[in-house]
Amino acid sequence: MTIKTSSFDVFGKTDQGRQRRDNQDNLSPPVATSQVDEDTRATYGRLYIVADGVGGNERGDIASRMTVELVHRYFYHELEPISGESLEDRLTRAIQRASNDIFEAAVNKYNNNMASTIVAALWHPSGDTLTVANVGDSRAYLFPVNRSMPNSQLSTDHVLPGKKAGLSRSMGDPDVEVAVRTVPFAPDDIIVLCTDGLTDLIDTNDLERIVRGTSSNDAVQELIALANQRGGHDNITVTVLRNGKVPLMAQRGTRRKLMFAGGGVLGLLSLVLVLFFTVGRGGDFGGIGGGDTNFDGQPYTGAPIMNATTGIIETATPDLTQLPTQPTTTAPPTAPESNTSQSIPNVTTIPPVTIVVPMPIPIPTTDPNAPLATQQTAQAQAATEQAAQAAQQTA
Repeated sequence: MTIKTSSFDVFGKTDQGRQRRDNQDNLSPPVATSQVDEDTRATYGRLYIVADGVGGNERGDIASRMTVELVHRYFYHELEPISGESLEDRLTRAIQRASNDIFEAAVNKYNNNMASTIVAALWHPSGDTLTVANVGDSRAYLFPVNRSMPNSQLSTDHVLPGKKAGLSRSMGDPDVEVAVRTVPFAPDDIIVLCTDGLTDLIDTNDLERIVRGTSSNDAVQELIALANQRGGHDNITVTVLRNGKVPLMAQRGTRRKLMFAGGGVLGLLSLVLVLFFTVGRGGDFGGIGGGDTNFDGQPYTGAPIMNATTGIIETATPDLTQLPTQPTTTAPPTAPESNTSQSIPNVTTIPPVTIVVPMPIPIPTTDPNAPLATQQTAQAQAATEQAAQAAQQTA
């Protein structure tokens, strides 16, 4: 069996907040256990987890990390299959095994009462069903594409009566009771997993407005920034999963950014490549205590740039009319030739010469002081005869 859906948009991130000394939240898939082949995904689906360490200095960071790693590992790899077992039951069994392991580690290794919450979303291989399981007060919200259907909190808050009374159940309890709920997951439905560092500061109206209007990457970044703006009193962790492509509004916004930064056709091509690797693959998170983005959003800087005035795309192709030319050798100024009546062109340092009468053409003679003939035919002939007679007399 294969997962029928071919496109989705998912991103997760955790942030320390503004008032905590460290970050005790975690989310999955973790690096160490995220290697799940396609056959395994086709059998068990896609699992996303958010965990919030409990206990302050009582190693809540270890408890949340163990929660993420153990549940992921048990669910995909280490639990023996049981004939007829549903995916909901397998996920419940993985969470209970992980909780028992945390209890044993707290008692026998760390000698403390470390604990964690968990909220997990399992996207079934069919592509149209989602199971949410949780222990503690980390939440899951469903925002359906059908606006006539109400938004819903799919998780159950396990808290004691009183404003700050603590949790009624958590990871680290032996044989913990897990709240499980399975719902339809239609195309373009959105699921949000988050810790109370977010929900204490952002209500569902703001949450819906942000996640519906942009990509999962941008939504997560905006939600964390807003929580920090409102005080950031706790660690903040959010995962947003959309059953479908990035909204058209977000695609247009990203396209404008890329075309502005990258320009024209190549900018649009970079957008197509981003959407292919993001929306088509989905992608896993990058690591414990953080997440990598599968929707890059970075401008493509190698593309040509469009001139804002002319609308012409400027590329790196050299313009031969603008290339530097070889230096031109200019001959030194000379006197005008005897048979021209114009000044030397393009020589601005020499004043123009005006010639009214053409210069005479010299005629060879043995007498260097003999007058030069003019260009008038009669005078030239007379001068020639006189020269000949003078030569005969001398001889």
